[in-house]
Amino acid sequence: MRYGIFVWTLGGEKPEVDGYRSFLVNVGKWKSENIYTIKCDDYRNYLGEDKPFGGVPEMQEAMRNDFKKYVEEIAKEVKDGDLVLIGLNGHGNPRGTNFINYDELVKDLEEIKKGEIVVLVDACNSGGQLIISKTAR
Repeated sequence: MRYGIFVWTLGGEKPEVDGYRSFLVNVGKWKSENIYTIKCDDYRNYLGEDKPFGGVPEMQEAMRNDFKKYVEEIAKEVKDGDLVLIGLNGHGNPRGTNFINYDELVKDLEEIKKGEIVVLVDACNSGGQLIISKTAR
């Protein structure tokens, strides 16, 4: 089985995560219900007109909480030989992205005890990370 979580933190009309989902379902024949997407535009209610940037920490925390929830859901289902693909798009820094740092990411992914995990980070200033875990447990 194959699972995916794709996070888009930039906002905009056509988040890349929709393209990833579409490609994996239509070309890769992945099950749609095994692919989770997190798009910052879906969390805009944390901003509001009176505080367009004041609600960013709350928005990022909500996105982070959903990410953890999806990892936990996948961890319950994944088996040996399964693939878990994580894609993080957005603003970045040498320690991670604007919604999760690498230490938090590794800690979250430790919940997944089986299968193969591949993490793709497409974020400015993030060092262009490609993290592949060969189930080192």
